[in-house]
Amino acid sequence: MNMDPHRHLAVEESLLDLPGGAPPVLYFWRSLPAVVIGKNQIPWREADLGWMREQSVRLCRRASGGGAVYHDEGNLNWSVCVPRARYDAQGITDLCLAALSAAGVQARAAGAASLVSDGAKISGMAYAYRKDRVLHHGTLLGDADLERLRRALQPPAGEWGTHAVRSEPMHVRNIGGAKAELFREAFIEKFSSLFSEGQLANEAVLRDSVDEHAPRLRGREWLLGRGPKFRWEFQSPIGQTPVAACVSVEHGRVQAGSMLQYAGTPYALSEGDWFGAPCLHVPGVPTPPEFAAFGDASDWGGQ
Repeated sequence: MNMDPHRHLAVEESLLDLPGGAPPVLYFWRSLPAVVIGKNQIPWREADLGWMREQSVRLCRRASGGGAVYHDEGNLNWSVCVPRARYDAQGITDLCLAALSAAGVQARAAGAASLVSDGAKISGMAYAYRKDRVLHHGTLLGDADLERLRRALQPPAGEWGTHAVRSEPMHVRNIGGAKAELFREAFIEKFSSLFSEGQLANEAVLRDSVDEHAPRLRGREWLLGRGPKFRWEFQSPIGQTPVAACVSVEHGRVQAGSMLQYAGTPYALSEGDWFGAPCLHVPGVPTPPEFAAFGDASDWGGQ
């Protein structure tokens, strides 16, 4: 079974590339541990990249907007791709809620992108439009590792100046692996009723397109350089060695005028370096432990 999150995201890209007249398609997938951020997000702001690398949690960026989510083998992901002319966001959401009900889970929509049950989020959804196709996809927490989910999505310290989309943390819970499987079966049945000519995605048929998309989705330019520009400012907690930072970043790289200040001594950062813990290190000066959360840009790309 394919458990590569980048390859699954490449399948979704391939579904969006289909001509507008192609039938509606449904795709289910699971993956190895990964944090998947929205296309308009800043990875360093959404997750602890240093911890992720230590724990072999992959970093991914998807084609749709919205917030960051954690995936692992206990998380069931579903993707519906339909012709734009036939897309009905509420209809897909209702389909999902009906499938949950058939699985014994009473849930409701909370805003446009979350499904909640018993006061906790169990599913997040997002959308992508491309030419004549629309992708409406979501997650479902079956028996995911919630402790690792919370740890991975723990953002670093500091203040962020940016127009990038920021995730909205919510209390989450699992519905159980057996109910997730019942949901999958009910979703297929209800999808077939809604779209009589609908099909289940066949990755083998899409292989050439998937092979073309996957390297880009693994690349550093997409993962780190795609997000909006931002300004990060940091001030060390009282009682520690005074450390201040003011860093401007665009396309993932440090911009001119970015500075660090250690114990009153200023240090200019190298323009054009990838943002991350290494670019914030000054030889001979202790690096604040908070900076480890930014990870090393060289770790991402070609995963």
